[in-house]
Amino acid sequence: MKRKSPQKFTDNFKREAVNLVVEQSYTVPQAAETKTHHENQAEMKKDVLDYLHYYNLTRLHTANNDLTPVEYEMAFVKVSDFS
Repeated sequence: MKRKSPQKFTDNFKREAVNLVVEQSYTVPQAAETKTHHENQAEMKKDVLDYLHYYNLTRLHTANNDLTPVEYEMAFVKVSDFS
């Protein structure tokens, strides 16, 4: 089975999706369903999980000194000696 190339999300799409989740109390799947068209629930779930993986493990966040959220949290745990 041929894998589909990673979907590229526009900045506008990301802002609107985050707004739905944060400000309007949508769940992440509800926001994804509202903003995109998927053939089935499995396809939608895969897209949501792909984006969450990108957001938490790949995307650098300027508020976290250009670290991913996971890297920042791991550094915080080490510095705070919570481990």
